[in-house]
Amino acid sequence: MTLPTELSVKRPLVLLAGNPNSGKTTLFNRLTGSKYKVANYPGVTVEKRTGTFRLSSESVVELIDLPGIYSLAGISLDERLAASSLLGEESPAPDLVLCVLDSTNFERNLFLLTQVLDLGVPVVAALNMTDLAEKAGLRFNLELLIRELDLPAVRISARSGSGIDELSAEVEKALLNPRPSKKALSWLAPDSLYRAEAESLGRVLNETKSPISAGSALLSETRLQPELDSPIAEARARLAEQGIDSYSFETSARYQWIHEIVRRTVTSASKGSIQSRTDRLLTHRIWGTAIFFGVMALIFQSIFTWAAPLMELIDSGVSLFGELLGANLSEGILKSLLIDGIVTGVGSVLIFIPQIAILTLFLSILEDTGYLTRAAVIMDRLLRPFGLQGRSFIPLLSSFACAIPGIMATRTIPSWSDRLTTILIAPLMSCSARLPVYAVLIAAFVPEYSLLGVFSLQGVTLLGMYLLGIIGACFAAWILKLTLQRGRPPIFVMEMPPFRVPVFRVVFRQVFEAVASFIKSAGTVILACSIILWFLASYPKGEVRESYAGQIGVAIEPVIKPLGYNWELGIALFASLAAREVFVSTLATVYNLQDDTDSHQGLIDTLKGKRENGTFSTRTALSLMVFYVFACQCMSTLAVCRRETGSWGWTAVMFLYMTSLAYLSALAVYQGFGILWG
Repeated sequence: MTLPTELSVKRPLVLLAGNPNSGKTTLFNRLTGSKYKVANYPGVTVEKRTGTFRLSSESVVELIDLPGIYSLAGISLDERLAASSLLGEESPAPDLVLCVLDSTNFERNLFLLTQVLDLGVPVVAALNMTDLAEKAGLRFNLELLIRELDLPAVRISARSGSGIDELSAEVEKALLNPRPSKKALSWLAPDSLYRAEAESLGRVLNETKSPISAGSALLSETRLQPELDSPIAEARARLAEQGIDSYSFETSARYQWIHEIVRRTVTSASKGSIQSRTDRLLTHRIWGTAIFFGVMALIFQSIFTWAAPLMELIDSGVSLFGELLGANLSEGILKSLLIDGIVTGVGSVLIFIPQIAILTLFLSILEDTGYLTRAAVIMDRLLRPFGLQGRSFIPLLSSFACAIPGIMATRTIPSWSDRLTTILIAPLMSCSARLPVYAVLIAAFVPEYSLLGVFSLQGVTLLGMYLLGIIGACFAAWILKLTLQRGRPPIFVMEMPPFRVPVFRVVFRQVFEAVASFIKSAGTVILACSIILWFLASYPKGEVRESYAGQIGVAIEPVIKPLGYNWELGIALFASLAAREVFVSTLATVYNLQDDTDSHQGLIDTLKGKRENGTFSTRTALSLMVFYVFACQCMSTLAVCRRETGSWGWTAVMFLYMTSLAYLSALAVYQGFGILWG
């Protein structure tokens, strides 16, 4: 069986549509073999993703994964992108729409499906998460549902892969014999004034050969073809004269029809929801907040206690490699470059792989279980006094891994004011690039004291750095709302996804990808910086202070001296403008080039020695950590900010306010500790 000739020559285009968190991206990965990030909360997909998959006939289909959308009347940036694609405004009209339905929220998911039916394109429905729905006591009469909606429908579980072959077969049948559903506009009564206007508008659309259906044109908030603006506005005006608002009428009438379909096709044997009781606990104003901070404390405690043995093992391996390399190389430029530059620079960063892996592991488990959406409800209460809402929490949380996906995730925020504010404060979340800086300074300057017999002072200090970033972000958001971005945040509404047992295959893949990304950074950016820095610190020959790098540090020293930093730290601060984690490798290289007695000494041991002889104080280390909490030292983040805001002006605002905040905060810490403790 092969597709028609015209479809064999040109790949059929299939759009993957559905509500946020309905499992679209999981299905997309399953069909195309991709490995895009998925999580158990809405808003992960914020841009179109394209892939291909092969049918049993060996024909290749182009599949586009659209951002999640509740309605064609898109409001936020990602919703408008999905709506315009379905309406045929930004890309060719699809040959088929594959609509993914979350079976645990079936009635609400049907709203978008029935809107897609009105577009007049072939549709295949994938009832996802049917295993979870059945555990919750829901039973579906699939045959009756197919008749009620007049379209093919298949039960699937995108996570486990069940039903995928049957779904692929239905897609192939629908492409071979494309047939739009005859249930378009069935939610409208035959004598409805709205239906009359829709049919009248439909005749205009047919004359212009528009791919947009009349019903969708009446309710869409996206921009349609210019020649349609006038007839659509006139139709809406005539409805308004009769007291009919096209948006509210469409919602009410459509849900009445959907409710009848659900009543006939779905039965429930549920005897109460454990999830609802758990949700009340986890989102409780007092207990929920206590649980949230308890979970965060456990995570940061584990980063130090669990990672220590592995970090020591990696450090020993790096030292052994350096010793073997040094034993087989004669003295000279090459030996200095390899040992003092590359091994010391890159190796000093690689030892933090276990900590990054543990942090990613915990965050991935919290994502997959569905806990993070509950945390967003808690954070909404904490963020609202500062002019933000809970919807900003997910982008901010993503920024703990990296600010770049965090900034991109702001596309799910409908309000431009809230979105811009979230973009500007997202880099204040302590990303994984800051973790090596915190870890090396905490290990060297914070004692391993036990608090309450459970927590260590080092783990609490690390948690404090992350909380300081959050507090700084709230303060910055409050200032922005008072000055540049006035207005109250909108009401926060976010769907609670069901609790799920984490799929550890997915969790460990995310951990692997995070570690691989870090190693790639160490093998490219940090390696390049280490080589450049070795050259700058080695020439002209003589003392490091007299080298090119030393001259840069000496030039910066008057500016940073009030913070407690000398010219050596000035070199590290300057080098880390490109990426924060370069600070560690730079410091290791600078100290190693000056230490002739033990070229393989670990950076942490070097710093402990400097603390004991008084050349590097604890308050300097605290000042440094606070500086890196707030400093905007990531060129990639600035580039993404420019792309998402469309303005170099807002990018400059981000860099200047973060740099100023970092300097003033570090100054307050260093000078404040000096006044209190001398």
